[in-house]
Amino acid sequence: MRTNKNRNSRRRPLRLGTFASLRSSSPSRPSRNSLCRSSRPGVFASLRFSSPSPRTGISLLEVLISMGVLAIGLLGVGALIPAGRYEIAQSVRLEECATLGRNAFRELKVRGYLSPGTTGTTPTSYWVDGAGNDVWDPVSSSTQPFVLNGTLASDVSVMIDPLGVYAPAGSYGAYFPYGATATDPHLTRIVPRSFGANDREVFDTIFRSSSDLIAEENADSDLPPTQFYFKDTSAPPNPIRRGSNGDYSWIATIALETNGISALNREVVVSVAVFHKRDLSGPGAGEFTAQFDATGTFDIISNGTAYLEDFTSNAATPQTVKGLRPGQWIMVGTLIGTTDNLCRWYRVLSASPYDKAANEQSVVLAGPEWVNLAPGTTRVWIMDNVVNVYEKTLPLEIQ
Repeated sequence: MRTNKNRNSRRRPLRLGTFASLRSSSPSRPSRNSLCRSSRPGVFASLRFSSPSPRTGISLLEVLISMGVLAIGLLGVGALIPAGRYEIAQSVRLEECATLGRNAFRELKVRGYLSPGTTGTTPTSYWVDGAGNDVWDPVSSSTQPFVLNGTLASDVSVMIDPLGVYAPAGSYGAYFPYGATATDPHLTRIVPRSFGANDREVFDTIFRSSSDLIAEENADSDLPPTQFYFKDTSAPPNPIRRGSNGDYSWIATIALETNGISALNREVVVSVAVFHKRDLSGPGAGEFTAQFDATGTFDIISNGTAYLEDFTSNAATPQTVKGLRPGQWIMVGTLIGTTDNLCRWYRVLSASPYDKAANEQSVVLAGPEWVNLAPGTTRVWIMDNVVNVYEKTLPLEIQ
């Protein structure tokens, strides 16, 4: 009987290469410990580098796409900056005009500018037209005390415009628009009577805003700008008041709502028009006239289309006609008979492109209803740079 010892002694030893080939062909995945114990580094290296490696960054294509998206966003933000600045400037302009409009009605009431004059045996006219003539004469007629076009009338259609009458480059005259005659639709341009000197300076402080102050650069660049002051001629000069640009100014129109009724017996429509940088570079500058393209009588219906033609500059030195634009304010005036001039303000809601060759344009107007207007005696009056118009119905303060 053979012993186990003899059987084991006759076994042939397994070759290392055969054992390694069997291990590598095994379908099961070798453990990490067995790979580390392998005596063949080539087998371990092949298995280690064939496994997927973890991601450690982003590709160049992804960087370029991200930069493109960022650039598009920055361009969008940059495009909003000019629009935002315009909207901010527009809101500041409207706020300034609203404040000045409220102050204008207060000035009209407090300073007595709604009073044409006094009554009695020796009346005084507080309204004077651009030619220096009295507008109030109750002695000649107690029922027709207004002197318009040299004729006594019971209605009133005037424009309080001291800045135009006392314009440094030349007076705008006694009629609005500049160059109109007594037989044309017009308003009488007046100024409140002043009982002192320096009328131009006085009215400049009343009919201009003083809130857009002027600042001067400090001599020391490290210090903030300083306030500019108007000074007198003494030595050394004394400050009189704070300086302002005066870009915002106003006028007032006073007219009846309908004709055939005396202004002495009912309230009148008082409208305050506020300007931003009104053009006073010469007589009639910034004033234009147009006509309605209509045959027979016509109506102005709010939010309806109106066809305008024959745009004309009223300035002494004619200016270029540019047509109307949305948001602009215009005034419609009509002459009924020989003395009854009526006017109402309208806002342009939309406007077609101005046809320069045909000198015409269609617009949509917002404002009061007006019917049975005659095209031959009805005009559209345009004043540049009117930002807003404010209206109230008030009585004349006859003293």
